[in-house]
Amino acid sequence: MAMVKDFRNIKVGDVIVTDGEPMTTVKVGDVVGFKSDHEQHGTVTRIEGHYLHLHNKSGFGGDYLRYATDTVVHAGDCWFD
Repeated sequence: MAMVKDFRNIKVGDVIVTDGEPMTTVKVGDVVGFKSDHEQHGTVTRIEGHYLHLHNKSGFGGDYLRYATDTVVHAGDCWFD
């Protein structure tokens, strides 16, 4: 089970707080934010342990990802917003 930071408005009781930050479980099909050169978003296509496989049909920006449409990011570095 992978968990990401959750900065959306959430009802009390729907959140697990870890180290003072609201956390929630992520599922395939969810859209999460992450930072690679700049803030961007991707759709979760697969979860392997604490790693999320993300897809963006338009391609991710920045020099590191260089418009790749798929990437893998640690769940701890992702968030809902």
